[in-house]
Amino acid sequence: MKCVSNQFSNAFRTEYSINGTSIVLKVDGELTLNENVADLGAIKAIVATQTRMARERGPAPNLPGLNYTHEQIMLINAAQAYCALITPQAYALILGMDEHAPPHDRVNGFMMNLPDYGRIFNCPAGTRLNPKSKCSVW
Repeated sequence: MKCVSNQFSNAFRTEYSINGTSIVLKVDGELTLNENVADLGAIKAIVATQTRMARERGPAPNLPGLNYTHEQIMLINAAQAYCALITPQAYALILGMDEHAPPHDRVNGFMMNLPDYGRIFNCPAGTRLNPKSKCSVW
């Protein structure tokens, strides 16, 4: 739990310029901890379920016209649920009042801690979304 709290507090900082003044806003990992842990558990369960279904039923045919695997489409779909364009003021409001991290930080947080992410997207170890050190609660 401490790993998740520290990671969100330190990894998610966004710089904005408001009225000519540059400010850095950051996620409060303690405030968002419960939701971050829930997201990590949910994405792991989704991947495990998809893997089990593929093993039991065999590989599904690829969707025509898409150059993504079923695992990639699954994660793209999970991320798309949080697709949002927010103003700096809205971002600041979310940070101060919501137990959820802002949408893009939330998605990056659960993706970067997913052990299979690097394999699924062929993402080199040590990059932002495939850090060498990941947080895991269970």
